Amino acid sequence: MYAPSLRSSISTLPRFRNVKSWIRGQTERIDEERPAAGPVQEMKRPILKNKAFPPKLAPPPVNRKLRKVKSEQVRIGSLSSIFLRQPEKEGSEPESEKREERRPATAPSIEMQQQQSHVTLHPPEFKIKMSGKKIGIAIIGSGIFVKEEHLPAVQASEDLELKAIYSRSLKSAQGVADALSHVDLYSEDSDKGYQDLLDRDDVQAVIIALPIMNQPEYIQLALEKGKHVFAEKPLAKDVATGKALVDWYHGNVDTGKVTFGVAEQFRYLNAFIYAAEQARSFGKVIGFRHKLSGNVKPGMKYLETEWRKKPQHQGGFLLDGGVHFIAGMRMLLGSEARVAKTSAFTQQLQAHLPPVDTVDATFQLANGSTGNFSVSFGTTFTGADWAIACEKGSVTVDGKKVTVKPLDGEERVVEKPDDLGGVKQEVFAWAKSLVSGKQESRQRPEEALADLEILEAMLKSGESGGQPVELTAYLGIQIDAVYHTALVFNNIEYFFGAGVQTCRPGATHHGRPMEIIPLGRTQLPLDVVLDYLESLKEIYTPESYDLFAHNCNNFTNDFSMFLLGKGIPEHIMSLPKRVLDTPFGQMLKPQIDASMRSVTQAPVPSRSMPAANAAGSAAPGTTNGALPSVANGTGSAQATPYGSVINVTSLSVLEKHLQNASSTAATIFFTSSTCAPCKLAYPTYDSLAEQHPHALFVKVDINAAHDVASRYQIRATPTFMTFSKGGKRDEWKGADPSLLKANVESVLRDTFPPHSHSLLAVPTLQYGSLKPVTYGKVPPLDKLVAKLGDVGRDPKLTALKSFVEVRSKDAREATLPDLSAIGDTMRNQVLSLPVELRFAAVDLLRCAMVDPRVSGWFAEEPRSSQTIPTIISHVNGVSKCPHSLRLVTIHLACNLFTSLLYVKEILKSNSELATLLGQLITSSLLDVSHPSVRVASAWLAFNLSAANYRLRREEQREVLAEGLQVELAASVIETLGSEDNEEAVKALLLTLGYLVYCAPQDGELLDLCKALDAKAVVGASKGQEKLAREVKGLL
Repeated sequence: MYAPSLRSSISTLPRFRNVKSWIRGQTERIDEERPAAGPVQEMKRPILKNKAFPPKLAPPPVNRKLRKVKSEQVRIGSLSSIFLRQPEKEGSEPESEKREERRPATAPSIEMQQQQSHVTLHPPEFKIKMSGKKIGIAIIGSGIFVKEEHLPAVQASEDLELKAIYSRSLKSAQGVADALSHVDLYSEDSDKGYQDLLDRDDVQAVIIALPIMNQPEYIQLALEKGKHVFAEKPLAKDVATGKALVDWYHGNVDTGKVTFGVAEQFRYLNAFIYAAEQARSFGKVIGFRHKLSGNVKPGMKYLETEWRKKPQHQGGFLLDGGVHFIAGMRMLLGSEARVAKTSAFTQQLQAHLPPVDTVDATFQLANGSTGNFSVSFGTTFTGADWAIACEKGSVTVDGKKVTVKPLDGEERVVEKPDDLGGVKQEVFAWAKSLVSGKQESRQRPEEALADLEILEAMLKSGESGGQPVELTAYLGIQIDAVYHTALVFNNIEYFFGAGVQTCRPGATHHGRPMEIIPLGRTQLPLDVVLDYLESLKEIYTPESYDLFAHNCNNFTNDFSMFLLGKGIPEHIMSLPKRVLDTPFGQMLKPQIDASMRSVTQAPVPSRSMPAANAAGSAAPGTTNGALPSVANGTGSAQATPYGSVINVTSLSVLEKHLQNASSTAATIFFTSSTCAPCKLAYPTYDSLAEQHPHALFVKVDINAAHDVASRYQIRATPTFMTFSKGGKRDEWKGADPSLLKANVESVLRDTFPPHSHSLLAVPTLQYGSLKPVTYGKVPPLDKLVAKLGDVGRDPKLTALKSFVEVRSKDAREATLPDLSAIGDTMRNQVLSLPVELRFAAVDLLRCAMVDPRVSGWFAEEPRSSQTIPTIISHVNGVSKCPHSLRLVTIHLACNLFTSLLYVKEILKSNSELATLLGQLITSSLLDVSHPSVRVASAWLAFNLSAANYRLRREEQREVLAEGLQVELAASVIETLGSEDNEEAVKALLLTLGYLVYCAPQDGELLDLCKALDAKAVVGASKGQEKLAREVKGLL
């Protein structure tokens, strides 16, 4: 089978200037059942670009010229290396030659050219060199928190091995390592200092827990040495220092090799994780209150350090301890409810807690809601109050207890204890991120910077007597670009702008791509890929384009998800949202969208159009995933191998064509170049060939083919001959277009006698809609998922629920979840639930399957893990299956027909899925107690029979097995005899009508109908008299 090549591409217009860089790599999606089809690549070009260079701290001791040519180690699938270099200059060595020299001999490479050194594209994964089975780390610091929290966490980790401890004094380092003989000690008052520790190859990562004022310097030095860093909060003494550090990290460190994380145990407390999940399920935040009160007395262990007693940083103990509570608040509020403005009052209640120990603030969120936040370390009150109100309910946290109050349900109290206390969880998560190559998102320095910014804003407002302070536009996050992406498949670039568009690779109106990333090889056949692409056109229409919510990245991600089982890098997908999460982005959104619309939705220049005969071109006759248009009562007699006149100049070629046409009709037009009358018949003859592509039309110039003229004894031109199934039928002379047309149609009728049904007047069947019946209504999802208990809180089902919720409001904004993981959950967890609960998860999947992207993906699951057949087979096998489970499974089965790929899968020869659907239909039609089940199963039967009928008329073949058709017809006739539900009667009559309409006249199906006296049963049906008369006439 032909194996097409795939690539995906990402292009950018940085403020309407081109930035060029190239990345190459490779991943694979394995499917044993299909031949390899070729590599997939992704290109990207930034649409928006941040011009400012990131502020820097003390410059690292490296050659500045080399910062533009740095090496990054990433892991994208099977890819293991990446190279960056400057673009070619005029007269320099050809880039292709340089690339070959720099490519490793043992592994595929990613290569990138880069014009501006501050542009950093953050790879989603990285690799580290493992020291044995564990990662070698060092702890920097020797304070109480190191002794009581960090050291025990490292010792308990299965992934970390402590190699060294550093402190400013050897005595304090010895105090930490008292019972650790295998750990080396470093200090500034010994012969081995911090730089010596960083020079060790067996130390790949460091935990840094130093005084706030010292942290940034030590962090930067470790990052420069290529060490992964996990630093204690707060990130820095103020936002300016913290932002400079983060910007320096992104601008000067290979973030694909070296990670930088900041600790915050509140993000790992089970009560807060659970409470945040529940709050998200209740919709928009409409209010909140967070109040923490306590009395930090002199002599408290964390206060007995000189830098805390005499703080040189803003806020004193309030900064050091307060960021915890800011992090907890942000976690409960979620990213959609970002703090935009604050008004606060501060005071110092205790003399030993300078400069302030209390803050009372009001916050305004980006969504317009407000709430209160209060923290005091100097009051005589004690206790904590965490509460958040949302549109559909409220959530409160009291230690390990979480109280959930749905607006229209029962209050429940859930205990979420934390045996590890939060610190061990965050250290374990950091270690796992190093092993897996995926940085832990909760530890990104941007999260810590956002915590710091809110606390600093409160302190500044307090200093000004409560004057409101707006948070800065970027929350400490540097956004380098918002990318345009495209996917290249079989040497054609596909992208979304003015609908789904195509061009030659790298030739879009966005300019040259800055990156080209081969994503891997797809195992899907070409026709399957093109069918799925057509289904995407239903969602990616020109009118639906939105620069920030429904753009080229969404299209490329969906297409890549189908082809390879994975999307494009998350940091690309999330950039538009990160822009809009800032006040600055919200303010500029209308101007940006208006200015970019003419660029993003521009037509493809004619010179960039792909070749018309490219294998990646859309299949002819298909639009938006629909089957080729054909009237219900017409259609070609068989497949269409011809469709145009064939010119022949030799007898051997002519006889070969006639031999191949021995099962169809053939017409030969004997002409000559000097025959003037012949030219009168040319247009008619060409038109007949187009109208009847299943028949052979040959033209022979006897001046050039004397052997043909001699063989057929041609004495004059024009002469015509017709043949039916290899035998000669008629011969005549003369250029009479009317006679030509009549004789051709006559031989076609004799060759393909019309079915007796074609002479009947059955307008409902002939002109009625063949569109599949689907079930897209979305129930109250919160109640639905609540029925699943703990399984309903599974992240995969939560992601599926979010997808359905977003899609029900605006399909453009619904990004595909991890469908592979969802399928695993459905097969392994949901079907293990009590039988009366399983319907809720199946119904949730049914809601998603109305989207052709989802149904198309599940249609191409590997045979070893097919979710839909597993569910249907399970329901067929359940004894006394609950009505609710059977009903939603039938609805799910109806929604399979939203994808042409699933229709083809069902209609395959000896299709197991078609057999399962037949069993589901026949058993469900017997359900006398539930009309809704009979109605749904009747419409499922209609979907099957209508799909079979279309191919019967278009291709003159039966795709559903005759035994299955007989089984369906028998069930339909039996049900019709007693059915009184008018909708069920209509669906049953249509099903039977399309089963028998133009069915083989000598087949078992029509014999069965006679044996069961279907004519009388149909005639006696109620409520659909006109349709019943049509179907009765077919019997």
